[in-house]
Amino acid sequence: MFAVSGGGRRLAVRFERGYPAAQVFAPAGETVICFEPMAAPTDALRRGGYRSAQPGKPDTTVFSITVD
Repeated sequence: MFAVSGGGRRLAVRFERGYPAAQVFAPAGETVICFEPMAAPTDALRRGGYRSAQPGKPDTTVFSITVD
């Protein structure tokens, strides 16, 4: 789970299923942040070790966002 808070709020992103990796993007000088669920680690096409879709077998990925 990733979470950020400010302005009296807390936003949490939980990767429930199918996301073994994530990227966090917070550009310098900006007041934004992004939590991006990823189905494979960065550079997985070159390094290997990533999941592949199987013909006839659907796959489901799930993430949730909560704001408190």
